[in-house]
Amino acid sequence: MKRRKILQLSGLAAGAPFLHQFGYTMSLKRNIKAFGKTYQYLKDPELRQNEIGNATLTVDDAEFSGEKFEGMEWRNIVFKNCDFVGGYEIGPATSVQVTYQDCRFAAILSYGVCTNVYFQRCAWTGRSVCVGEKGSKTTVFEDCRFEGPDSDPNHWGGAGTDGEARFLRCTAKWFNLRGATVLQIQDSDLSQVKVWTDSKGNSGPAFTSSEVLIEKCRLRGLFDMSATDLESLTIRDTQIDKLDLSTNATVKGDVLLERVQAECLLIALTRGAGSFTLRDSRVTGREDESIRVSAGSFKRVLIENVEFSDDIRRRAIIGGGFRPDDKEPQPVLTESVTFRNVKARVLRSGRLNTDELQVIGCTFTHAEFQESRIGRIEMRGNIISNSLNFTNTQAREQKIDLRAGGGLTGRADKLGGSNIRLQPR
Repeated sequence: MKRRKILQLSGLAAGAPFLHQFGYTMSLKRNIKAFGKTYQYLKDPELRQNEIGNATLTVDDAEFSGEKFEGMEWRNIVFKNCDFVGGYEIGPATSVQVTYQDCRFAAILSYGVCTNVYFQRCAWTGRSVCVGEKGSKTTVFEDCRFEGPDSDPNHWGGAGTDGEARFLRCTAKWFNLRGATVLQIQDSDLSQVKVWTDSKGNSGPAFTSSEVLIEKCRLRGLFDMSATDLESLTIRDTQIDKLDLSTNATVKGDVLLERVQAECLLIALTRGAGSFTLRDSRVTGREDESIRVSAGSFKRVLIENVEFSDDIRRRAIIGGGFRPDDKEPQPVLTESVTFRNVKARVLRSGRLNTDELQVIGCTFTHAEFQESRIGRIEMRGNIISNSLNFTNTQAREQKIDLRAGGGLTGRADKLGGSNIRLQPR
């Protein structure tokens, strides 16, 4: 059992009094030790195999506390309406074809390496940390509830696996959800939730990166993915209050957000990610925030069919990658940055370091591309009504046609220190 990893998340020491940390209230269920043969079969799978073969073992209305179950295989078992309580007492080596129905967890435990393990209508409370180990697959949480003790992330619990995990129609508040290689969250309602991935600090240089898929969810408050290590991230058909994918977060592959309704998106990764795509979406902003994307983190950036806030305080910031004060040669970080059919009161896309910038069919009041280094610029079919800023920007090739904005008055273009040439409006 990976005690160091679980301790790192839970903040609890082995041997500490656990129950008050979990918000657990005493049940009237019998302790598992009083279940006779069922107890013996759980302790000794070989005895069970000899006496009843592969028949499904059903455990109903039991409390698991004070008894250790470690190192054995749990196979073909259904736990119904059971309570799992305490610290480090449950730790089978493997769980195969195991189902938990209407169970409660107020514990720190391991399910072992999981294969075809299902949790149905179960609940985790307080600082419970319950995970499957590395190599787990087909581990599904359906219609489950997760709730931590308060809003302090240091007090949250966690559930999932060090392998694959799927959360379907779940609710969670003040909790960590884990799928170290694959994490799928679908049709769920999450409030102040953090994604918990593997890391070099936890597993060493061979740590795993997770493929994360989020679909048809409601992400309320802060959905915290900061400092996560991902293979990829896909979010579809989801409402987002605030997504934070920053603070040294890494993504080896692509980030895709489509058909999302968001208030605030913060996307700032270490360099070298594949692509960032935001399309068919609306980002309304909150207070003075809307979206902040570090373009220099990605090889390709595509913003398509997106409407940003019309509030001048809620700027859309999608830029970066060039350091104007660094006089040394800087390698091109981004292959392409594309804005297509985008609406925003203020677009700030300065300090780009890209082979290509395309701005096509967009509507901006203010558009800023200052202090950038660009291989080729193409701008056509846009309406930029107030200002266009290319101050100190250099481009090798440019095809800028502003005729779609003809007839608009009062625009102040800024071209000082640049080689950008604008066609007459």
